[in-house]
Amino acid sequence: MRKWMAVLLVSVLLLSAVGCARTAQDGTSKAVPGENTEETKKAQETKETAAAQESAAGTEAGGTKTCTAAAQGFGGEVTVELTVADGRLTAVTASGDHETPGVGSRALEELPEAMLKAQSVEVDALSGCTYSSEAVLRAARSAWQEAMGLAGAAGEVRMKPGTYTGTGAGYAVIGRLSLQVTVDETGILEIETEDSGRETITIYTSAFERMAPRIIENQSLSVDAVTGATGSSNGIKAAVADALTQALQAGGSDAQALEAFYREIPRSAEKVERETDVLVVGMGSGGCAAAMSAAEAQQAAGLPVSVLAIEKAGKYGGTSELTGSPMGVNPPRYMQEYNDGAQYVDAAAFKEDWYAYAEGNAKKEMIDLFIDSSGETIDWLAYDHGFYFCEPRREKETEFQVCMDFVFDAKKVEGYEYGRDFGNRAEAVRSYFETLMADYEQAGGEYLLETEGYGLLYDEASGRVTGALARGYDGTEYVIHAKAVILATGGFAGSSQMMETYVTQPTGQGSPWRIFGYTRNDGKMIQAALDLGAGTYNIDMVPVSHYNSIASVMTDYPVHEIEGKTDSRWGYPATWSLNDVPTTFAINPEGLWVNVRGERVVNEAAFHVAWKLGADYWAVWGENQIRAVEENGFGHVETTRAFGQGGVPAGQPIPEMQEILAKCEEMGILVKAATIEELAEQTGLPADTLKETVETYNTSCRVGEDAQYGKPQESLQELAGDFLYAFKCINYTYGTDGGLDVDTDLNVLLADGQGKIEGLYAAGYDCSGVLYNSNRSYVDYGGAALGWGFTSGRLAGQNAAGYAAQLR
Repeated sequence: MRKWMAVLLVSVLLLSAVGCARTAQDGTSKAVPGENTEETKKAQETKETAAAQESAAGTEAGGTKTCTAAAQGFGGEVTVELTVADGRLTAVTASGDHETPGVGSRALEELPEAMLKAQSVEVDALSGCTYSSEAVLRAARSAWQEAMGLAGAAGEVRMKPGTYTGTGAGYAVIGRLSLQVTVDETGILEIETEDSGRETITIYTSAFERMAPRIIENQSLSVDAVTGATGSSNGIKAAVADALTQALQAGGSDAQALEAFYREIPRSAEKVERETDVLVVGMGSGGCAAAMSAAEAQQAAGLPVSVLAIEKAGKYGGTSELTGSPMGVNPPRYMQEYNDGAQYVDAAAFKEDWYAYAEGNAKKEMIDLFIDSSGETIDWLAYDHGFYFCEPRREKETEFQVCMDFVFDAKKVEGYEYGRDFGNRAEAVRSYFETLMADYEQAGGEYLLETEGYGLLYDEASGRVTGALARGYDGTEYVIHAKAVILATGGFAGSSQMMETYVTQPTGQGSPWRIFGYTRNDGKMIQAALDLGAGTYNIDMVPVSHYNSIASVMTDYPVHEIEGKTDSRWGYPATWSLNDVPTTFAINPEGLWVNVRGERVVNEAAFHVAWKLGADYWAVWGENQIRAVEENGFGHVETTRAFGQGGVPAGQPIPEMQEILAKCEEMGILVKAATIEELAEQTGLPADTLKETVETYNTSCRVGEDAQYGKPQESLQELAGDFLYAFKCINYTYGTDGGLDVDTDLNVLLADGQGKIEGLYAAGYDCSGVLYNSNRSYVDYGGAALGWGFTSGRLAGQNAAGYAAQLR
């Protein structure tokens, strides 16, 4: 078991983030900050008693108090403001800029209404957004106590010494992680992992190894989530909170004393200046490759290694660590050793096929650069840095598929091909990144994790980038002076504002796409480059989208393990759950899918087409179809890796259907209507367009032929019955495709496409739009994004090091 224990017991202090204004009958107001420190405990107890009496008297006399309090939500701070008059709640609002749209945002919208209706802050958390709900409830409870003059009334912390097991919901929608927390009468002594649940182990580990000692050191659960591991971080904090609640109750304390463990943690005021030749911002595939390549280039030139890489997350590897199959065309050393020097792929024909896909919308010279250089990148990773790949191979999608799968047992089979016993993919690929970064440190390179780049240093006289501004997790400010800067930050899918501003394909209107995986790629450094006049390329195109699902995940029903079957990716026992009924309606091809304009634009049964609908879409079903599923079950199992829970067994009747649909309506992911006009009104879709779409689709179903998009007859089912049902659905993304414009040196270009920003380079998602077609989606050739990440990073590192050498 992993554990962290306290070296020095820190006394627990109650520092509530609460502010309150009391308005008397004469309309005057006074700020009253909530505070309870060890030095003023006795005086505070007297004040609390007086305050409670004053509050009761004030509210009885018609006084009004408005108070606010904050708590840590899933993505950031959640604030609740409430007003109490005559002891009654008269207004409650909740806000939080970083809660997940359609998931955590529901807690902000719905819980205040529930509190007003119940006239109590003690209402039930919402299904599917537990962590955000608990943050709203905790903040509301603190504000209520302050408004009623009861702040700190729970008394001092008294826990029964011992070890308690707490559980919490992390990123994985199935199961819960569990921790063992050892305490004495007043503090946390030790935190151990009992079971990491179904969390991605490398992400969970990076969160636990940082959070556990910080929680103990600060005796507070208000430590920041580890960037890049927010879900696991929140699960860890929830599990510790659960264990502490048990210890408090066992010790005779009111459970509300848990608020003592949410004390504010002071931020560092330190400012640090650094100097380096090459600065790499971001440490996914592109950033790690760039850092290593730059260090090697300096070594080859006989120069001292001066390369610094920074990463916002608590781990390196990024999304790349969770994938496989980087594209690599004709790796020379592989060809020599395993293929008698012959090429695996006709590279010239491959280029022509890619040009045809691009339709003139990509940069041919960048396609050429990638295809001509990717094979050398594979050799570099495998032969120089210990990555293991299977033999280059083609797959069924296209004869030009030339992926190289990561291989995890390092044993050669039949003399030339590595075995493909994947085991735990994430752990194995992480080991390769660890080898790469060990080589980088051995060469003299440095890196800082949990350090976010947020701005560029720029010399206007020379038109040259001279470094970057960064901030550590603890608030430490860094001014990093560099001769060359490489941006490899993973795009901007994590920024709702940038997505709404730039990504307008395919619907013509910008909207944030939900992210499956890391959310740290918020585009700050891309925006910093744009602020300097950088150009973009295909920045409007749809992001990389492989999964579609229901807009909010249901968690009301149990998840059942299927005996004898395992999950194909991670090796966990396979599962099924009624929670996946809404998801199945969202992705099943027998529904009618319409975009935000009310249009049908895809064959719902085709492979990888949901992206054409945009970030949000509706799956429309008729009552006849709903009844058929209720009585006979779905025709086949449908699930998704984007928070799917295994699907629902095919042919299994669902007598709970009406109950499930009612829950969907409560969650805001289902609209039920008697007419198309009513459905349009409730969904916000254009009525005339939706009516035409449904009528055209029903006609196709009746004649048994889809003249529009070629949907097979067996999937064509007319929408009939007394009601129509529209399920609110979303497309998930790994990251953006479009980004900054670059030349063949990976130098960032100006908006005119000709001039360049001296000293600034980009790699990976930050510039991958140069390869694609903004009128289409990510290419059908597997491994392009990962292959481009490694290849563009390797080349950018070499070029940046060469540029920096000229300035010595």
